[in-house]
Amino acid sequence: MPRVVRKLPIASTGRAPEINCTAEDWTRIERAYGDKLPGELRQQIVEATATFVTFEVFERTAEPLSWAIDRIQRVKKGAAQFYKALFEDPRHESDAHVYANHLMKRHFEEPRLSTADMLNHVSRLLSSVLVACNRSLKEIETSDLESHREGDCWEQWIRRLTKALSAHQLPTGARTDSDKMKKGSPSAFVSLVSELQKCAPLASRRHTHSYEGLAKAITRARSRVRDGKPTRASLKTSRKARS
Repeated sequence: MPRVVRKLPIASTGRAPEINCTAEDWTRIERAYGDKLPGELRQQIVEATATFVTFEVFERTAEPLSWAIDRIQRVKKGAAQFYKALFEDPRHESDAHVYANHLMKRHFEEPRLSTADMLNHVSRLLSSVLVACNRSLKEIETSDLESHREGDCWEQWIRRLTKALSAHQLPTGARTDSDKMKKGSPSAFVSLVSELQKCAPLASRRHTHSYEGLAKAITRARSRVRDGKPTRASLKTSRKARS
């Protein structure tokens, strides 16, 4: 089983992707599904699909959590080395030590701090940095940090589609019978999902290699306990324009 790479709970991306289902697309989708989709249901399907393609991009662009850990550890290491350089001088009783401190204090320019007490101020600052680093690493290690997981938005989409179709008493089965799949006879819902994905950006589509694989993925999606809405991690996102 491949190792799951933990990702950041935030992500940034450029312009949000869009879906575009034309009248011809709906004709194709209904033909594959085998049932008419009333206007209200079409709107629900479009809204669910738009939410899916808007948020799933963050699952793909979210950076590894390990990068943030590395950053904190580098800052912690640098602060510790700086502290050691300032206060663990092997010549701390020498004239050279006193003279060096004298020069640094004289040239120290920070209007918010007292020059005379410069070393104590820096010492407290470095201590605060080290405490902040240690607490940050502990929070990452011990807290139930929700992060982006590729596939979550797709699975939420499947559950929303299932709920919408069920409310209209339309088929939602996802047969995984291999023999019938090989003959090109997937369940109506599997065909619906397969055709709907053609309206989504190529990068957003999942499990398109076979009807059997798609049916199994749909079954897995329904087995997960979720509320059918974007995860908190998906909502904690930001967009930034990229040239």
